[in-house]
Amino acid sequence: MTRKLSFDEVKKEFGKKGYKLLDANYENNQSKMKYICPFHFEKVHEITLGRLKSGRGCPECGKEKAKNAQVSRRLDYDYVKKTFEDRGYILLENYYENVMKPMRYICPEHPKEILKIAFRRLAKGQGCKSCGYEKYKGINHHNWNGGTTSLRGRLRYSINKWKLQSMKDYGYTCFVTGENYGDLQVHHTYPFSEVIKETVYELGLEIKQNVGEYTEEEIEKIKTLFEEKHKGISGMPLRKEVHKLFHSIYGYKNIDFFNVVEFRDRYLSGEFEREIV
Repeated sequence: MTRKLSFDEVKKEFGKKGYKLLDANYENNQSKMKYICPFHFEKVHEITLGRLKSGRGCPECGKEKAKNAQVSRRLDYDYVKKTFEDRGYILLENYYENVMKPMRYICPEHPKEILKIAFRRLAKGQGCKSCGYEKYKGINHHNWNGGTTSLRGRLRYSINKWKLQSMKDYGYTCFVTGENYGDLQVHHTYPFSEVIKETVYELGLEIKQNVGEYTEEEIEKIKTLFEEKHKGISGMPLRKEVHKLFHSIYGYKNIDFFNVVEFRDRYLSGEFEREIV
């Protein structure tokens, strides 16, 4: 048989949580007793000793704890979303469950594919399999012989964040057709090749056929300046077929934002119905 606690022992139990016990007598484990929480002293609450010892307490503190937990969950999602974005990916989920739950995302380099990955795997460095395969074929493959990869090919991966931001700016829709996702590509309103040339020449270097002809230090300098230059360049999401059609008409040199606007007006007027499916 459980021994009945004395009033002083009960008072001590309330004191462990910082509560001020208002009752002067203790009847039994199931009797409600009045107390004040030091954090919400404007209210008098009641609780049985049994519930107190089981971990219950001030309901106002409980509400704040639940609210803080919700904030914590939102912060967890924000952290997860930012991790995807730092990798250049577009997270399609609106909430985060746990590290094991696969989450849908899009890689800007392969926008046709809706991919899935658990955050645990993403945090370990895993990601888009298509990118991994392409990377494996190139500079990081054990048979890579020192630089048959072009500078253009090496640099296009360094602007994934810029591509992601460009897609965000236009709501992940094609600037011309207004279609969502699908096979979107990010169009440079200032020629990609010109950005490369300016970057290399400003560093006092030369355009070389193969990446292997540059030192790693030179490559890092080129990547850094190349990424910096993109902060002043607008990117416009276009469907792959639309993007291809645009360049077949306007070429790749001396193109800007207004060319794309003009092209959109012509496209929507039906001028190119025969050229694109």
